[in-house]
Amino acid sequence: MNAQTSFPSDIHATDRRRFIDDWQAHVLPKLQERQFWDDKAISFATSATNLLGVVNGGALVAIPSFAAFSGTADSQSLLGPATVFIIGLVCTLGANMSGFFACARRSESMAHWADHTTRVILELISLKEAGALVSSPAQISPLQSSATEQKYDHFLRFRSQGILFMFLALSAFIFGVIWSILSLT
Repeated sequence: MNAQTSFPSDIHATDRRRFIDDWQAHVLPKLQERQFWDDKAISFATSATNLLGVVNGGALVAIPSFAAFSGTADSQSLLGPATVFIIGLVCTLGANMSGFFACARRSESMAHWADHTTRVILELISLKEAGALVSSPAQISPLQSSATEQKYDHFLRFRSQGILFMFLALSAFIFGVIWSILSLT
């Protein structure tokens, strides 16, 4: 028996190599972007919670101390500002949740895009191996799937909600501080 076994030439090796190149050029960057957005979701939730939670919560805690220091210990006049700071804390929670879901939906849209694009490229190779005259993935399917677009739309909606909640939490802090100062003077 001959030590060297001859294999039939692989006529589709070039197409498979092109698939790997296309996958690395088009899908891998989206998967890396997905990881980026996953990291952003965690980072956003953490930093927003710390910032607005500390600001509104600290102001809520500081009201009785400031009232005692200024000599006006009327608890009824401080109830309104305290309520505003509590509303600011609730808005902070809403901003955190919206920010997290915005980044998570963006990450999911990248995953859907990567899966869909991989399927399109594989289908393109299969059609070429079958002898079809297909030169571009766009001839098979659009590179954006409806699931990708839906997740991206959710991302935009949650991002808008997060911005609104952040603005409301900051407004609650500013309004609460002004009301506290006016109540204690």
